Amino acid sequence: MQTESTSPPPADLRRMAVIMPASFLAAIAIGFLQLGLLFVVKEVYLVPPAAVGWFGALWSAAYLAGVFLLMKPAKRLPARVAVALATGGAALALAGFLIRPSLALAYVAYAIVAFAIALHWPPLMGWLSRGLEGEKLGKAAGLFSVSWTSGGIVSPWLGGLLSEHDKFLPVLAAAFVFALEALFVLSSRVWLRDPWEARPDARAAQSSDRSTSLRFPAWIGVVLVYAALGVAFTIFPVYARDELGLAEGAVGFTLTLRAVLTGAGFALLGRWHGWQFKRALVAAPIALMLPVIVALAFAKLPWHFALGFSLVGLLMAWAYNNSIFYGASGAPDRDKRMNVHEALLTTGQFAGAAAGGLVYQAASMKAVFLALALLLAAGLAAQALLSARGSGSPGA
Repeated sequence: MQTESTSPPPADLRRMAVIMPASFLAAIAIGFLQLGLLFVVKEVYLVPPAAVGWFGALWSAAYLAGVFLLMKPAKRLPARVAVALATGGAALALAGFLIRPSLALAYVAYAIVAFAIALHWPPLMGWLSRGLEGEKLGKAAGLFSVSWTSGGIVSPWLGGLLSEHDKFLPVLAAAFVFALEALFVLSSRVWLRDPWEARPDARAAQSSDRSTSLRFPAWIGVVLVYAALGVAFTIFPVYARDELGLAEGAVGFTLTLRAVLTGAGFALLGRWHGWQFKRALVAAPIALMLPVIVALAFAKLPWHFALGFSLVGLLMAWAYNNSIFYGASGAPDRDKRMNVHEALLTTGQFAGAAAGGLVYQAASMKAVFLALALLLAAGLAAQALLSARGSGSPGA
């Protein structure tokens, strides 16, 4: 009886009633901001391609700093409080930029929002995974991923269309959606309470660590796939506008197709559990992505890129799911593992955006994709080596 009084009730998926809408709203706001502010920097303040690449990398750098610096404060806060602080702070930072816009303030606001959002995803994902293993963990991760991907489906296209009317409209829309999410998560305490929310793995020190070593090749995969996304989100819009002559809405629509396939991938992985703990499948996303990236190096027409990025999006879902599932499975401290997951994907996106911008300005988009292909090949070899040495079951 004493155990029952000190432990929360068995975990279930009711918490998803808060996590799914919050993830959806955050993804919409971030999508509006990232594409919209990129067009502001490029077409209002006329910065060169390499600087655009570094601007995209600024998000990753600030977010990564936030992941590490806000890790301890985040563990002391209930997930919903952390999310409200993150999104409320983001809305205020963007409001400050909109009141007196300038290139310098664009960089400052972008960095502040990215830093603040580090107080959003890891606490939300830690809350998501607590008390869940196996198929329940896979199902919860799938629902979460479908939610934020759905926001990613909506935001690039709408953000591009808004940018065609006024370059600052996507930034205003992002501020509004961030504020809306803050109000939603705070008000949700009225109708839904979950004891696991305010319990950041208190028993971690006493629990045995039954983690699987498959998390290591899975983590390599998420770094690599986000390097590809860093190119897609930051460098491709510049190339599409300058050399393909696409309008902002068309660029957004191309990225929206990528998000649609990512959402479909997450939905499939949430229902099919045959991929779990299969060593041979951990490296499959990167192995399949490599020829797609090589093909993109020789692409010429807009629909080539739409198809290629759609396939990248589908495989991105698999690599992302691998990282969350194998990172959390059997781990006593889920919040810490989610911080590792976020830090790694952010590192990949930073490298893709920064290095891609430099290579594009010095050479060509073809050179960017070929360099990315070489990176994928090296990572694939490392994944194969680690998968062969690891075990396909928890506790290894």
